[in-house]
Amino acid sequence: MRTTYVLSGILKPRLQEDAAACIALTASDLYPEDSWNFVFGQASLYERVGVFSLARYGDPDLGKAEFNLCLLRTIKVATHETGHMFSMSHCILYECNMNGSNNLQESDAKPLALCPECQAKLCWATGADPVAQFKKLAAFCKAQGLTAEQAFYEKSLQALEECR
Repeated sequence: MRTTYVLSGILKPRLQEDAAACIALTASDLYPEDSWNFVFGQASLYERVGVFSLARYGDPDLGKAEFNLCLLRTIKVATHETGHMFSMSHCILYECNMNGSNNLQESDAKPLALCPECQAKLCWATGADPVAQFKKLAAFCKAQGLTAEQAFYEKSLQALEECR
């Protein structure tokens, strides 16, 4: 499925004026041009639209560990593309959710969390309170059994609360 068609032909015309953004997901492979093999997702930095695919994340029906891996992959790509919809480019300074990835190994290696610079951009763009955000993220990760990510958010939360 062509990402350019989804972004320009489907999502952009339907984007409500008061919407922060609009993102679509599909189980089909995505590609921006016929010469590309695939992309995990694509979003516009300026149009507030994005799309991502679940096609290459594995089979969540194979058990709890595989389900959690598919869930984590889904969240990473969805949040990465959402970052683009808030005008955030790829991050090249730190290990960050906004790092680009060209294959599943690269995608799995990058963290769910944003680096300090990208986190500051997100808070500026959305008015989010990082303490409240990290509390919710830690609780979500705990409920989903994403223990490494839960630990990261709890440690980040502790550091922020010590600064207050």
